[in-house]
Amino acid sequence: MSEAGQLYSRKLASFVEKRLKSERTASIWTSTLQRTILTAHPIIGFPKIQWRALDEINAGVCDGMTYDEIKKSKPEEYEYVNSLTSYHLFKKILPRLTENFSQTFLL
Repeated sequence: MSEAGQLYSRKLASFVEKRLKSERTASIWTSTLQRTILTAHPIIGFPKIQWRALDEINAGVCDGMTYDEIKKSKPEEYEYVNSLTSYHLFKKILPRLTENFSQTFLL
């Protein structure tokens, strides 16, 4: 993880721990990608759940490229990547959210 990534990870942990200090039923969701697991690692006191549904869409030929690099060298792929919204993420994880909600509130 880069130095900037480590700094972000520590700041995120501090934010989450302060924001959720009284919410002990909360859990931290990450994708199964190593960088998201490492980013969440410093967060203490909450279970961490890895969901494949949160993994990125396969980047194919754009894997490892920044958005600027994609925009310059592959404008047609950039249009697709740039069009992805939170709606796509929600649609991707809705079945899992529903399952989690059902399990949490079953008596």
